Amino acid sequence: MATGRRIPILDIHAVDHCNFHCTGCNHASPRTSRKVHDAKLYIPLIEKLAEFTHIDCICIVGGEPTLHPDLSGFLAALPWQRLADRIRLYTNGHWLLEKPYSDTIVAAIRLVPELCISLHPELVRKMTPIQMAERLLEVRQMAPLVRVDVAPMMTFKVPRFSHVSEPRTNCGAHVCLQLEPTGYLCRCPQIRFAANFVDATKEFLEAATWTETRFHILSGTPETFSLWYHSWPCACSYCRYGSSNAPHTGAYWSISDIQLIAKVLDSNI
Repeated sequence: MATGRRIPILDIHAVDHCNFHCTGCNHASPRTSRKVHDAKLYIPLIEKLAEFTHIDCICIVGGEPTLHPDLSGFLAALPWQRLADRIRLYTNGHWLLEKPYSDTIVAAIRLVPELCISLHPELVRKMTPIQMAERLLEVRQMAPLVRVDVAPMMTFKVPRFSHVSEPRTNCGAHVCLQLEPTGYLCRCPQIRFAANFVDATKEFLEAATWTETRFHILSGTPETFSLWYHSWPCACSYCRYGSSNAPHTGAYWSISDIQLIAKVLDSNI
């Protein structure tokens, strides 16, 4: 195990695309092309990265990861224990609307110790709080060892960009490193998917292509990784992510509804 600095979060994309179209998605999923990733491409990167650092939590994301045709195979192939303390699957929960649940979904849920379901407006409009509580109980029955978390106030921080560079040494949100199957580690999804943000300025797009924004894992060393991780690329100075919150327009459940779900699940939401 690496003895260097621990990193809180590392995103690994199972797919890039999504079946929901949330305004302000910071992964630009509504505008990315359909892309299904092969776990085999991530394996040597995970093993090499484990020489540089240790991750608190690997997040399997997208897009919507459950759109991967073999998500359970994808999860089973990742040697995530070499690099991280735990792994979490993030999903918009669209599959909760479809019963019986597919074998692929059930198998994937049983492979992860943590499951986070985001209560997006597109899901909330189609399901009552009671129905959601019932479905989440079913998930627990399918995979009793899985910890189910629900993000009740899923409001994306809409990325904004400026033509004027204002030097930044930290992000207004949090560390959100992206493991790219091409062999690179990227600072954040805004940089990784820069070309897909309709409001991105030409200055940001140019800065997002510079080598300082991505770290080549297989040719790196612990020293070069540490230098890269602690530096902030020029692209960050054009990004205003985290400077303001712009909630979705759409129906959300009330606080009392959310508390009802929490009571049924006997959990703290």
